[in-house]
Amino acid sequence: MLDTWIAILGGVIATVTSGFASWFFAKRKYNAEVDTNLISNMQDSLEFYKSLADDNKARLDDVLTENAELRKEVAELREQVSRLTSALADYGLQRLVEDKEAGK
Repeated sequence: MLDTWIAILGGVIATVTSGFASWFFAKRKYNAEVDTNLISNMQDSLEFYKSLADDNKARLDDVLTENAELRKEVAELREQVSRLTSALADYGLQRLVEDKEAGK
């Protein structure tokens, strides 16, 4: 009878020990897989945000180039307006002088 109890107890201990070992190693494997998936997801997110940043940089460069061209054009137009204003003022003064000389 004692041999039976020892056999049963040995079986229970072996079952509990093997169950714990299986759980422990399965948990380590699961954690390693979770870490691998997390790293993979983070790399994908990093690549996405990098491509987004590169796209935004290209767009910003385009806008800055266009802005510089528009500033140059505005400066040229201001110069033209200044010359035209000066020409009109000269024309107006000339007309006043001519009118005065003509006795009007």
